[in-house]
Amino acid sequence: MGELTQIHDIELEAAILGRIITIKDEILLVADKLKPLHFSSNLNAHVYKACVDCVTEGGIIDINGIQNRLKKNGIRDPVALMGMIDLADNIRSIDDPVNRIIRMWKQRELESLAKSILSRKLQNAPGFAQDKLYEIMSEGESSSESINTSAAKALEETELKVAAFRNNERLPNVIYSGLSDLDSRTAGFKSGELYILAGRPGMGKSSLKRTMAINIAEDFPVKIFSKEMVPSEISNLMACSISEVNSMNVRRGSLSDGELNAYTDGIVKVSSLNIEFDIITDIINLSVSVKKWRMRTDTAKPAVVFVDYLQQISAQGKGSKHLEIAAITDTLKQIAISMNICVIALAQLSRAVESRGGDKRPILSDLRESGNIEQDADGVIFIYRPEYYGFETDEDGCSTEGMAELDIAKFRGGQIGVVRAGFVGKYGKFVNWQNNENVF
Repeated sequence: MGELTQIHDIELEAAILGRIITIKDEILLVADKLKPLHFSSNLNAHVYKACVDCVTEGGIIDINGIQNRLKKNGIRDPVALMGMIDLADNIRSIDDPVNRIIRMWKQRELESLAKSILSRKLQNAPGFAQDKLYEIMSEGESSSESINTSAAKALEETELKVAAFRNNERLPNVIYSGLSDLDSRTAGFKSGELYILAGRPGMGKSSLKRTMAINIAEDFPVKIFSKEMVPSEISNLMACSISEVNSMNVRRGSLSDGELNAYTDGIVKVSSLNIEFDIITDIINLSVSVKKWRMRTDTAKPAVVFVDYLQQISAQGKGSKHLEIAAITDTLKQIAISMNICVIALAQLSRAVESRGGDKRPILSDLRESGNIEQDADGVIFIYRPEYYGFETDEDGCSTEGMAELDIAKFRGGQIGVVRAGFVGKYGKFVNWQNNENVF
């Protein structure tokens, strides 16, 4: 551990302990999540354990009781306890400081785990590393909640939704794709949930990902993992989408002065967005990267992770691809819950779509290793473009040019069904569908 960045605040730890010692009931507010191991100072850890033991054994925290327990462990430092008490007034409320101490502990543990992975000490035990990751992130999380508390939260959330609906406003802390028909049908995406955007090659999965990322980053931090594309190329395509400059013209360099100016403005806009990129290699490295990124964001507010795409992530040591996908989707779901983020993963559909007759619309069984993906995901949205398969008109005889169907096959808390969006291939973006009045 000596070579790692030491993230700790011993004075804050001491202030928390001072408050626990002086305000007798404070420990009851944090005992379900704060543990001795979360303290970076060995003395502070022993003092906290002594406080917990005092409550457990006698119900009262007092200086003499703490000192006696410390002496049994070979620690004789009553002056330190007085110093802790003097620091108690430095904090007004104990909850936030405790959460900060736990976050620092998690950061130290994550850095230690990352170092072990990078030094290949865990190369033959990926399962252990993944289990360790779950253990770290679940520490300090209180899972219990009274019925009164949960009922009050439900009422508060409903009142906010009603007010927002009546005033035609967006709901706070709800993640919107920016495509109005999709958002109306689903009521938005939520933290703690895993969503799958699935389709065959050529349907526009990555374009939809970029469109959603740009729209979401206006309100919340976004992290994009991609194995197929380097970050600079993703930024380039986002700039083309924003500026509505043909990406092929950018690739060739055949831009007019007006297009170059628009593209430059697009790059400036992309640079201002709260988006980070990373190249994924396997589920363990992805998990560590997400955790470290999340530590730098406001954990009380939503954040979104895009994974492009599911079948390209590896989970070493899991045997068959079916078991790999099971481990990956389970991990992504756990990340979403433990880190209070929304995970949106792209997925490739099997070739069964092409071999099937009819209109080629996808179904849930077309998901490769669909059992686990379908089970773990809170939502599954298929992307289908009829004109790609040569269908020039829809069932009503209307042109399908530039039209994409977003088939919501599963959506927990929302409505399933099909909504339409416009796909502008030359700009690599999705837009709201306006009854075929879009220019493609």
